[in-house]
Amino acid sequence: RHYLKLLLARQARLLARDRSFVCARLIQATALGLVTGTLFFRLDSEQYQTRYGLLFDAMLFVEFSGNAAVTSIMASRNVLYKQLDSCFFPPLAYTIAYCLVQIPLMLVEVAIYSTLVYWMSGFAPEVSRFLFFVTVILLGDVSLSGLFQLLAIVLPTETQAEAVVCFFGVVLCALAGYTIPLSQIKLWWVWVYYLNPMAYAYRALALNEYLSGSYTPEQGRGYLNLMGFTTSPEWMLYGVAFLLGFAAVMALLFAAGLRYLRWEEGPSGASGAPITAGSGAAAVDIRGGSKDALNEEPDPGIAPGVLQEPQPHRTSVVATTLVFRDLCYCVDLPGERHRYGRTLLRGVSGFARPGTVTGLMGSSGAGKTTLLDVLAFRKTTGRVSGQILL
Repeated sequence: RHYLKLLLARQARLLARDRSFVCARLIQATALGLVTGTLFFRLDSEQYQTRYGLLFDAMLFVEFSGNAAVTSIMASRNVLYKQLDSCFFPPLAYTIAYCLVQIPLMLVEVAIYSTLVYWMSGFAPEVSRFLFFVTVILLGDVSLSGLFQLLAIVLPTETQAEAVVCFFGVVLCALAGYTIPLSQIKLWWVWVYYLNPMAYAYRALALNEYLSGSYTPEQGRGYLNLMGFTTSPEWMLYGVAFLLGFAAVMALLFAAGLRYLRWEEGPSGASGAPITAGSGAAAVDIRGGSKDALNEEPDPGIAPGVLQEPQPHRTSVVATTLVFRDLCYCVDLPGERHRYGRTLLRGVSGFARPGTVTGLMGSSGAGKTTLLDVLAFRKTTGRVSGQILL
């Protein structure tokens, strides 16, 4: 519960800071709602085919909204890997917090789109039918977003994830029950229909409309039978239950992917073979002032007190404590008589335990960034001495 509370606050703060993303989502929902509402303005009750097309257009809105999850997850995936490997929080807690924080934004954009489309196009003028319409669109958005988030975790690169998401989107749209009615779907593709959240949402929206008081019982059942839909109102609730279950399964798989799957990123930014959580590369090879910094003999070709960049190699890594002792860093300044005229760090020592957050505090110019650069081997000039131990 403590992790979940902190993660909810963090995710809400991150979403609130990304104003451009929030504004773009809301503007998109408003624009699509206005365009769709004016295109299907005041449909007659006899235009059942056009109404089916409008309901399918609502499914496309759900799919387009879910696509935004891929970019969001890919942008934060490497940071998540580091935080999870350092045991900052459990994967399931992060998954719950991430999904819960996204729901209010989804609800706002779904409410904007649904209000414009539902009342402008002339759907059944009943508040209960409208609220059910909004609920189904929202659950469809949550379900498809969960599916696309899962694909963003299990695939190595954003390019591959976008390609696979596009493929899934085309297949799910084609087998939602509008492009190809259920009775005409080939036997070897029927299983996709029964696992398709868009199909359940589309059928629930059709039942919600044609079983309303705007149609006679014979007329509404006739329109449903033309598309191969059942006329039983229970399937409206079955659709809602399926969407809730689908979203829950996607969230659990997403948490499992965060827990067990890692994609190794190469120097050029491309991802290579997957690695399991807890594996990695050896951190550093230190040549400090002390000869036994890492219980290794110094290389004769390396001057004493000079740090050597590590040669990457793969090995199993356990939780390790970082210790630095008597770090000194001197740089040469123009006009100084001595070669190393200014000491920026002198005798700095400290440690950082695994699984903890260590704060580095000091006034402006105290050398906080300089110390971190030295520990990360980012300094290419000057002279560094001391020990950095793992």
